[in-house]
Amino acid sequence: MSLRPGSAASPLFAETAERMKAQTAPAWLSVDAEGRKATVEGAPVYTPGEQLFDLGVVIEFYNR
Repeated sequence: MSLRPGSAASPLFAETAERMKAQTAPAWLSVDAEGRKATVEGAPVYTPGEQLFDLGVVIEFYNR
């Protein structure tokens, strides 16, 4: 995935490279912040440490 060349020049995407460098991508994504693109390297895998929430608690809540 990458920005279209026409969109890359837009002020909306001016700070994209800096924001991409600040984010931590999952292991199954390869991110090129300078080129402003990301590549899917494999299938998404659930890793509890990478989540902002406990998936088990969410599933338990909605199973009630």
